[in-house]
Amino acid sequence: MRILLVDDDAVDRRIVRRGLTRAGDDIHYEIIEAETGEEALQRLAESRFDCVLLDLWLPDVNGLELLGRLENVGTDEPVPVVMLTGQDDVATAVKAMRLGARDYLIKDVEGHYRDMMPAVVRRVRSGERLRQEARRAEAELRAAESRYRSLIEQIPAITFTMTLRGPGEPIFTSPQIRELGIDPEAWRRQPELFWKRVPASHRAQVRHAWVATRDHGEPLDEEFPFVRPDGNEVWLRAQARLVRAEGHAFVQGILTDITESHAVQAELQAHRERLEELVDERTAALNQLNQRLQRDLAYRRQVEDALFREKRRAEVTLQAIGDAVITLGADGRVDYVNPAAERLLNCAQGGMQGEPLQACLTFLHEEEERSFGLDELAAFAEEEEGAYCCRLRLRAGGELTVAITAAVVRDASGQAAGHVIGLRDVTEERAQARRLSHQARHDALTGLVNRAEFEHRLGRLLEQIDGQQHVLCLIDLDGFKPVNDTGGHAAGDELLRQLGRQLSRHVRQRDTLARLGGDEFACVFEHCSLKQGVGLAAELLEVVKNHSLYWQGRTYRVGASVGIVAVDGASPSVPEVVQQADRALYAAKAAGRGRIKIYERDVAADAAVSDPWQRRLIEALAREEGLRLFQQPIAHLGEQPYQPHFELLLRFAAVEGLLPATRFMPAAERFRLGPSLDHWVVTHAIDHMAAEAANTVYFVNVSEASLREGVLPSVVADRLHRQAVDPARLVLEIGETAALNSFPEAVAFAQEVKGLGCGISLDDFADGLPMMQQLSQLQPDFIKIRSHLIEQFIEDAIARALIQSIVTVGHAASAQTVAKWPREREDLRELQTLGVDHVQGNLIAPPYALGARAEPSYPH
Repeated sequence: MRILLVDDDAVDRRIVRRGLTRAGDDIHYEIIEAETGEEALQRLAESRFDCVLLDLWLPDVNGLELLGRLENVGTDEPVPVVMLTGQDDVATAVKAMRLGARDYLIKDVEGHYRDMMPAVVRRVRSGERLRQEARRAEAELRAAESRYRSLIEQIPAITFTMTLRGPGEPIFTSPQIRELGIDPEAWRRQPELFWKRVPASHRAQVRHAWVATRDHGEPLDEEFPFVRPDGNEVWLRAQARLVRAEGHAFVQGILTDITESHAVQAELQAHRERLEELVDERTAALNQLNQRLQRDLAYRRQVEDALFREKRRAEVTLQAIGDAVITLGADGRVDYVNPAAERLLNCAQGGMQGEPLQACLTFLHEEEERSFGLDELAAFAEEEEGAYCCRLRLRAGGELTVAITAAVVRDASGQAAGHVIGLRDVTEERAQARRLSHQARHDALTGLVNRAEFEHRLGRLLEQIDGQQHVLCLIDLDGFKPVNDTGGHAAGDELLRQLGRQLSRHVRQRDTLARLGGDEFACVFEHCSLKQGVGLAAELLEVVKNHSLYWQGRTYRVGASVGIVAVDGASPSVPEVVQQADRALYAAKAAGRGRIKIYERDVAADAAVSDPWQRRLIEALAREEGLRLFQQPIAHLGEQPYQPHFELLLRFAAVEGLLPATRFMPAAERFRLGPSLDHWVVTHAIDHMAAEAANTVYFVNVSEASLREGVLPSVVADRLHRQAVDPARLVLEIGETAALNSFPEAVAFAQEVKGLGCGISLDDFADGLPMMQQLSQLQPDFIKIRSHLIEQFIEDAIARALIQSIVTVGHAASAQTVAKWPREREDLRELQTLGVDHVQGNLIAPPYALGARAEPSYPH
């Protein structure tokens, strides 16, 4: 067989030549090579070839253009052409098929097309011989295949047909079975091959379900693990049913890989292998059809029977899968609805048959009240990739959110003959995403915007300032603490909720009102002069003064102090603008409370010089420069293997070197920057965990201001969800002093954090009885014993007794204990004797940069 190979890539030519010469059949291939289109035309003009293998991209001419010119070269009958194309050129290759190419091969990186090459060439040669005789039959079959292919391509699973003998002998298995490491031919020869890969813990259960299907016709639906030959374990879902057709009984069904991490790749591989299966089926059908061309009426009847069997097979397969599928005719009326779609749409069997799709369902865009019809859906089928989420309104009432896929079915002439629509219910997934997004951006108590969202909106205004002016207003309640002390935190919470509602009624629709934490509110008056802003702030101040809370027989009133700053083209970063308003607020409190103070830039600039740390920290947060994270290992004193634990420590990179937190945290607390630093540390820690391969646990310190503010848990929840990090890898650390000073807030903080799945650590524990009595409410996972007790316990019997009592109480509260800063290695044995679980300090390893490698001296 003479073949002309037209390809400018020498490596691809060698692959094709090797695939043909190693085919192992009785055909002798004479392969003539050409590197350019002109050379190919010259070869064709000089001699006759049985087939042309044509690369889509040539140095002198486009493969499609050369395909058109080949029809005018050589004999009257054009030489059959097989297009060779890359994975990204499938659409162009299909276009080439419409221009006259007999077939095409995708040059995949694994080289599978080399193995397919001999079969394709032989098929093209045979097809060319039969082309004149089977034209009419082939056109009918291609139309049926087009519909069948569109239906089958919706199935992301392995299909199989098995006999009822013993463990089940495969009659047909889709090529996707090779994804599990099983060769279809080997499985046909050895039916037990599949069962041996099912672990013993599940094998009896799956065999019992198989026997129930085989002997009693019960539907099979089982999920079980499967061990591939390479040792990797995947989970499969087997769905099958007993089918009786033409006097025969067999089991037909699907295997679905439900291993999430491999789902996308498995689906893509299944599609590629299904296409190869369809090509093989088409070749076999054409060969059968050629043999029957000698018969007239009997041949016609046999062809109709074959088409019916294909349709029946597609219907049975669609009934077995779990995805909702709807097929439409060219007129937009419903042809077929599979059982999964009937359940999803809550319609009776056949209830939609023959009706226009728009009469049964209404498609609406997810974020707007605008419907779209079949024409827009058809355009989506032609242009979009993947699934499109939209709302689906049912005729029977109710509404769903669905992920929709669509495909256009075309007949042999390329005209649209209908559509195939796939639907998947994502209502709960989208609702959960919206809930998480709302929780991350709003205060749980008042429903107002929280600090993170408020600063985001303020930052957006600064980016788009463009000559406009806005006003930032900070409101801090006066006399709120007595409400908490007298009426309890429930009274304080109710007062904050009522004030949130009252203040919301007195701001303009375009303004942003937020609760920043504790008893502090903030508002941005957009497109507002400073004078107008003062008037609006005065109105809010009156709302607070005039509001009263009646609680358990007592009436409570509070006042407020207000700080105002203009937001315009001269405004610096968000942290600095907030700090300016904060200064004005404290000036209002210092002047007697119940007042409004305006920030004056010139005066404030002179005053700021006296404390350089304020500007350095604000600039570091705004520019993401200067702040560094270090890590220090927490070593386990036991013998058993232990998951790595580290404490994250914040450092500041200054001219004088890397400065510890003790140098700048007092200033941060003084200027109320503690929560901003905590947000920075938590965000960068979670981002590091998402990028890290190891399953390490990290401890992160939390300031007392963050406890009072109450926003940090929402920031943690949002970041963990966005980065898909296991919450158990994060432990938030509260100092004992901070916990005692703000105990109700600390308890609420701990409960919310543990509700997320994170851990709680109590740091610098040493004060004894007062804190021990509160452990049941805090429920810490770790207790860190203050270093001064560890330094003294060898010589001081009281310190030793205190450590022993802390360990005893901690273990009773299900908390592990950590000894900080042991001095000598001999101390480690004594601490282990006292029952201490872990140690931390420079004796084990000094802090080092996060992500760097170090060799800690772990105790043995």
